[in-house]
Amino acid sequence: MVRRSSFAVGMIAGLGILAHACGSARFESVASTSEAAAGVKFDHVVIILMENHSYSEVYGTGMYMTQLADQNVNLTNYQYVDHPSEPNYLAIASGQTFNPPSGDDAYHVFDAVNVVDRLESVGLTWRAYSESASAPCDTRNPDIRHLPFLFFADVVNDPARCGRVVPTAPDSDAELIAELNSTSPSNFLWLTPNDDHNMHDTDVATGDAYLADLVPRILGSTTFSTRRAALFIVFDEGSGSPGSDPIYAVWAGPVVSRGQVFATAYVHYSILATLEANWGFPPITSADAMATPMIEVFQ
Repeated sequence: MVRRSSFAVGMIAGLGILAHACGSARFESVASTSEAAAGVKFDHVVIILMENHSYSEVYGTGMYMTQLADQNVNLTNYQYVDHPSEPNYLAIASGQTFNPPSGDDAYHVFDAVNVVDRLESVGLTWRAYSESASAPCDTRNPDIRHLPFLFFADVVNDPARCGRVVPTAPDSDAELIAELNSTSPSNFLWLTPNDDHNMHDTDVATGDAYLADLVPRILGSTTFSTRRAALFIVFDEGSGSPGSDPIYAVWAGPVVSRGQVFATAYVHYSILATLEANWGFPPITSADAMATPMIEVFQ
């Protein structure tokens, strides 16, 4: 059984009664934005998911990705939870895979608690960018299986929330970069690259060149230069069997340790566990409650 750090266990114990009372309902207590932004380790996070390559296929092959891992935090035992893509995205966003039916990689809408509920419950702001979207809240996006937020009824049926899932230009990700250079960036930012950039339909060299252009602009942005910000790049799944096929997972940014390798067993549910440990909101399911948060990677 995977166990949390002592910090996370204490945090959950303090929130246990409240989390039990909430059940599957949204946690409604809202802090002010200024209070909410002050996380334990970071105040802003950017998450980018790449596609369908095991760690051994990426590290040592992609020159930029290898350098990025060597210079920052390289997690060598990070595992995905399922095949195909869609259940992994849903696991990250809600602590469960919904497989079936999500194993068909088709669009579904689930009435379930998700990370948006938890972020907003403590006054945090969020936005998700997609290179393949043609408009905000685009449920006809050809890459929607890689954009989990629109799979939840309380997001897709809420115009304000749905309007926070927006397009970004695939040649530059200009809208994402503009937000990171603004005076009021969201606390939680997600980027879904298109299927060329994320390596779903291309090779490692193509994805490596994409990240070599994008990542320095993220790390050089105002948010990463002046605030406590972290960047997490991870693949959705590998080419082997879940649980025995590590995938590339790297943390970077001013709050992250430099030149560190961690062999701790992490899994996609650890993303939620890390957000919970950092911002103090309760877990969504037993999967993220028991996952190990990636707190050791931060300074």
